[in-house]
Amino acid sequence: MSLPEIIRTDRLELRPFSAADAPAVLDYSEDESWRRYQQTTPRSLPEAEGVVAELMRRDRQDEPVWAITRAGAVVGIVSLVFRADHRIARLGYGIHRDHRRLGLTGEGVRAVLAEAFRGYPQLAKVAAHTDARNLVSIALLRKLGFSHEGTLRSNEFAKGEFVDDAVYGLLRSEWDSRGRPEVDPQEVRLQAVGPESALLLSNLLELYVHDMSEIFPSEPGEDGRFGYAKLPLYWSEPERRFAFLIRAGARVAGFALVTRGSPATDDPEHLDVAEFFVLRGHRRSGVGARAACQLWDRLPGHWLVRVSEGNRGGVSFWRKTVGQYTGGAFSESGLHGSPHAWRVFAFESAGR
Repeated sequence: MSLPEIIRTDRLELRPFSAADAPAVLDYSEDESWRRYQQTTPRSLPEAEGVVAELMRRDRQDEPVWAITRAGAVVGIVSLVFRADHRIARLGYGIHRDHRRLGLTGEGVRAVLAEAFRGYPQLAKVAAHTDARNLVSIALLRKLGFSHEGTLRSNEFAKGEFVDDAVYGLLRSEWDSRGRPEVDPQEVRLQAVGPESALLLSNLLELYVHDMSEIFPSEPGEDGRFGYAKLPLYWSEPERRFAFLIRAGARVAGFALVTRGSPATDDPEHLDVAEFFVLRGHRRSGVGARAACQLWDRLPGHWLVRVSEGNRGGVSFWRKTVGQYTGGAFSESGLHGSPHAWRVFAFESAGR
């Protein structure tokens, strides 16, 4: 048997490579870090065409390989090489520099691992080798549950230098206990919600408004609550207002409120991130960035993200997240506001 040719996740589609993918392969191979750490580094379109041709020739039963695609564009690769009658596999992966630090590589690799362990009951171990200097790759493997099994010193000679080879392994027992996507605490997803979640959202909004009271002075009422008067509108105006919970694994990690129409534009069809909140225990872990990207993937159109200039951390977060999502194809402008001016990020989302 062979593993599925098409594997879909919340944000990605993994599929076989085609000849038309050569320009995309050349594009993601041109990054300096890719050239430093990856073995296959084409430097011209003919070389990339040769690489794609070799990938297409691989036996899908013993050496399956998938192109990672996002919104239809090829952004990376995941591969497995099986041996010992599919009892052991070796993992390979890589992703375009503009799509890193969004959890996409882990999302794609995790989906492939799930199919491999499910498809081959005899599969006992998946191994991965990485350049010992590639700390980003090592962090990903650890997050996926791989254990460091040793470092082979000067085990490779690549690009004119000896390279230490860090070896990582994932046993089936370890995957069964922590590797499944449904129990991964960092598997981030958006959950569209209706009035049945009004109480939960209302409670989260209390934490959000309290956090924001350092920037927008606010006092609670006699009942000790700040309140959020616009929340009922998200149920009465479902064509123009959208409410989402952010979940990390099974846990609630925050929320996002979106409106069609924004104070920053006269166009009633522009989409606006009205409110966005991640609980403190999930911050600085990639949860917010992954949730934001899923939001933009889900609702295609012209987006505006407004951030108070008083929220310096927020300005930095949104500039980085929007930049990574769009590959730098966004505009940034200022807008008068009180008590602080607004920073506005504008861009297009094609959805998925």
